[in-house]
Amino acid sequence: MEFRLLGEVVALSHDQPLALGRRQERLLLGILLLEPNRPVSVDRLIELLWPADQPANPRRAIQVYFSRLRRVLAKAGEDDGPVLLRQDDGYLVRTPAESIDVHCFTQQIRAARTIADPAARAAALRSALDLYRGEPLESLASQSVLRQLGGPFDEAYRTALELRIDAALEAGLYDDLRAEVPVLIGRYPVAERPVAALMRALHHDARPAEALTVYEELTARLRERLGLEPGPELRALADSIRQNALGSPTPIPQPPEPARTGPRQLPADVRFLVDRDLLLAHGQLHLTTRRPAAFCLHGGAGVGKSAAAVRLGHRVAADFTDGQLFLRLLEPDGTALPSRTALARLLRAIGVPPSEIPESLEARIAVLTEKAADREFLLVLDDAQDLAQVSPLLRLGPRCSVIITSRQALSGLEHAEHHQVRPLGDDASLQLLRHVAQAEFDGGEMGDLVTIVERCAGLPLALRVVGSRLSPVAGQTVPAMVAALEDAAQRLDVLEIGDLAVRASLELSLAAVEPLTCALLERVVQLGIDEFSAWVAAPLLDVDESVADREVERLYDLGLVHLRTESPRRFGVHGLVRAYTLERSSDAGAIEAATRRYVGALVRLATIADEELDHGFVQTEGLSTPEPPSLPGVEASARSMPGEWFGLEAPAICTLIAKAPPEQAALLALRVRGYLTLQDESEQAGSALETALGKLNDGSHPGLEGRLLQAYFTTVAQHHRPVGELIALADRSLRLARLDDSTLLEMSAYWQFGYSMIEACDFEAAAMAYESALVLIEKDPALGHHRAKALSGAGDAARLNGDLERAAVILAEAASLDPGRTRWRAVTLYDLATALVEGGRLTEAEPVIREAEAIFAELGDSFGRAYVEIVDARHALRRQDWDRTRRLLDSAAQQFLAIDDVSSLCEVRIAEAELLLARQQPAAARELLLATIDEALSVEDTRSAHQCRQLLNTFTT
Repeated sequence: MEFRLLGEVVALSHDQPLALGRRQERLLLGILLLEPNRPVSVDRLIELLWPADQPANPRRAIQVYFSRLRRVLAKAGEDDGPVLLRQDDGYLVRTPAESIDVHCFTQQIRAARTIADPAARAAALRSALDLYRGEPLESLASQSVLRQLGGPFDEAYRTALELRIDAALEAGLYDDLRAEVPVLIGRYPVAERPVAALMRALHHDARPAEALTVYEELTARLRERLGLEPGPELRALADSIRQNALGSPTPIPQPPEPARTGPRQLPADVRFLVDRDLLLAHGQLHLTTRRPAAFCLHGGAGVGKSAAAVRLGHRVAADFTDGQLFLRLLEPDGTALPSRTALARLLRAIGVPPSEIPESLEARIAVLTEKAADREFLLVLDDAQDLAQVSPLLRLGPRCSVIITSRQALSGLEHAEHHQVRPLGDDASLQLLRHVAQAEFDGGEMGDLVTIVERCAGLPLALRVVGSRLSPVAGQTVPAMVAALEDAAQRLDVLEIGDLAVRASLELSLAAVEPLTCALLERVVQLGIDEFSAWVAAPLLDVDESVADREVERLYDLGLVHLRTESPRRFGVHGLVRAYTLERSSDAGAIEAATRRYVGALVRLATIADEELDHGFVQTEGLSTPEPPSLPGVEASARSMPGEWFGLEAPAICTLIAKAPPEQAALLALRVRGYLTLQDESEQAGSALETALGKLNDGSHPGLEGRLLQAYFTTVAQHHRPVGELIALADRSLRLARLDDSTLLEMSAYWQFGYSMIEACDFEAAAMAYESALVLIEKDPALGHHRAKALSGAGDAARLNGDLERAAVILAEAASLDPGRTRWRAVTLYDLATALVEGGRLTEAEPVIREAEAIFAELGDSFGRAYVEIVDARHALRRQDWDRTRRLLDSAAQQFLAIDDVSSLCEVRIAEAELLLARQQPAAARELLLATIDEALSVEDTRSAHQCRQLLNTFTT
């Protein structure tokens, strides 16, 4: 059997493709084949298959995918075919590596490198490149997942192409180059190496004009896309062609060094600077087209401001013929260099004897202005503290320019262009790490390297330290480095080598921070807030929203927090800043007070947003909105866009429930539960409610505990918990309701008791429970609006008891009492439609189905829509529209499979059995129903098993 992972995932048996199933199944197979004959742990598979949103039971989902793949490959019937195995806590595919194209690709490239003859080497590389049809798993996995799997593999493809070009040039295969290189240029339009090869090939063919046209086209692309000129080697090659002086390929002449006059104080350029080309292009353009000019780089500790400034200084040095000056404005002990001292150093650098340097600041400024008046100096000021420190140093002549680095933006400078230097992205970080380490990493280490990159948070300083430790000289292994960085408390100790230290750099950043700003960072970190909006600073600091915005932006300008999303503006704290902040001592009392204010603000905002959502749950009814702190801006947002507000803040709310005091934890859980349920996140809602219940189970707040318990019941009942558990929950909530003397909670408890009896298939007991709820509603006029809900339950009990006529009447009344577009109305309409379809009243059922479908769609409730698809399928079945029935049931099954809801899948299977019976296939229907009974009982779903037996009895007795 042959497997193709380059491009689409394909399995070929006797040259015929196999049907590998859905996307996740193909991705699972691809992941296993990238590491053939080695088990991949279930935890790693879960991380790769679902990097963002996991299903409710990911292990079960993987087991299902694996079983399907094993059946597909087994059906191919190859005696020596691949074997899919479960081993320890993982899965593997046993198959020869040479049966997988991606491994053939890398092996052939490795072998080609060893071939001495250039023509043979070029041919071998061409053979390898012919295997490449695209990125492995390109339509199945994101770039972040590909990186964890050892990719992106496009880099290996590009390297092989460049090796092929070199070999073809060495062998004189100019015809091949003229045919192949234009394709490569189309794929990498600003790469200079293929353009140089094509120019040589065209010149060799006596076509210098075309060679220069290729050069000019690249020049135009570089200018348009990057604002850059071609590199010196390519410029020299073009000049040689213009002069018709090019013979066989020879070393390219380098441009001459500028005449060395005046001070040359720039530090040595870093050997490798990654992902700063666009920034440097902006700086080069600004400094060489304007005089005077200031180019200012600001950013957090360790992001590489100084390296970028030095590289830029070297790039433009030739334009400043009188010299380049460099001055570090931070003393070794972290204190700011006084402007007066800095001026003395500058004056000495431009040739003023120490004896002629005056004492006063003003006099030194005057001397600097006089000496630089008609000269061309480039001044690089590194690690400036503020505008007051640098302003006296900028009294240079009109032909001078300056590059400044600082932790925060220096607004107010004339002739200045400001740029924030950001941390590196993952790809650039990995590139820098590999370069500094100067080591060969094998494919099996890629996952660990990605972890290291994440721990370094995109900081070049941290990456250089780690790279140095991983170098052959230092000899630390990749797994050992991952382990060392795993412990956040020890991470900063690891990130120190020689004079490179992340901790020292962070200390300098924090030293420049105002106390209020520093307090904000400490409180965000101590509370474990992962992502936040600016309003969070208001309760943490006990300030208004305008001050909160200002303080968060200060942290951002200093690079101590980074931007997670631009719109809306959301911030995060990367792991290294978090680790350093936790090392610092903090005021426990201030942290505790800040936590109280933050939790109180969240409760109030969640209450405002929840009351605007149309979820129909009764457990928050009657709860009051907490009093201020008032945050008018964010409160208006929560009121006008409640779903969007919860979408941003729900993760923080769920995290905070575990830390908040019991009463506030309960309120947060109750308020976030409605939003999570509407988003089909009922498992997360159940977890939040369960956490809050664990903090409030001593009977001291029976009303609040009862609300939590009933909310928990409603949430977990969606996933068909065992009947005994549901009955116990309903019984406990009934006792709490009576203890709290709450008619509302007692009525709701009876409703839940009725639901539990339906699940237990005791439909008469269910009817009695709903009748008890209706009696309470009649006694208390304030509960009148709950009559529809109680009637809905009573109607469902009547339907399941076989009294379809009465069920339709009750459910129609329930629907008429709830005219809104609520979830409860949609559920009632679903029950009514089911009763009408089962009673053969198909014409009446049609508009009821369509309205239920529309309401669930408006609410974004895909779970509810899947249930409507089941009743819609039964409606189509009774009209003998088999194709529509099949499509609807398949759609519902996919929804339930995605969340691993076995009980809901049983509902689909029962409807599928009805379809088989309608098509005169009783044996197949019986087999399906017997299997469904086993599946239902495996999750203690008594109701589904009962329905299966009832249907079996209709055609087997």
